[in-house]
Amino acid sequence: MALRLAYQLHVEANPRRPVELLIDIYQQSFDRFVQHGEDMRQVVEALDDSAVAASARWNQIDQHAVDAAFRDVICEREPIHGINVATLALTHYAPQWNTARRSPAEDRDRPLRPSDNNAAWDRSGGRCSGCGTRTIRHSQRERLHRVMMAHQHLFRREPVYRQYNGVEAPLWPQVTIAAKGVADHVEARSHGGRTTEANLVNVCAGCNYGRNHVALEFFGAPAYECRAR
Repeated sequence: MALRLAYQLHVEANPRRPVELLIDIYQQSFDRFVQHGEDMRQVVEALDDSAVAASARWNQIDQHAVDAAFRDVICEREPIHGINVATLALTHYAPQWNTARRSPAEDRDRPLRPSDNNAAWDRSGGRCSGCGTRTIRHSQRERLHRVMMAHQHLFRREPVYRQYNGVEAPLWPQVTIAAKGVADHVEARSHGGRTTEANLVNVCAGCNYGRNHVALEFFGAPAYECRAR
């Protein structure tokens, strides 16, 4: 989100006031996204007590609000999906990462396994290495899904969302994905990064989906450090 704002200010040369209004919107979305990580941690911890306790906490979550915030964070609410301001910002501010020669698929190291996700989560204590958001383990999400399916009468699962193809789909899997921590390559696998402990960190879904092929450390740069070329 910081990259989008910097791009609109320095490259698009938009007036500061409209961008400041976007800052407020993005901050609210990010705060809601961060809160969702804490909410989901409470849901999965409640599973140790009972399905009833977990469902009571789950049913308090505003799934549509979480989905809207998540889509803001991962840039899916831009006018043209796939050619959004975030993509333009990354191309502008980090061309060396977007234009670097990618390794052919057959030369890349092995893909991630569920065990990689859990190991990276354990090493980080569950915090996203990109933005610090709290996440839940891959195995915790899988366990929650099994409990939700076994006790469908307890868990609120009726909200739906409209996909890009116009088809409506259940919202609850999307809501649980938003809180899941995944192992991510510090040096992108598509650029030759290895699937090793030294090159894997735990990140939230927002950082994972919004990163593209840019180096993970680039996302630590605050917006004010971005400069027009």
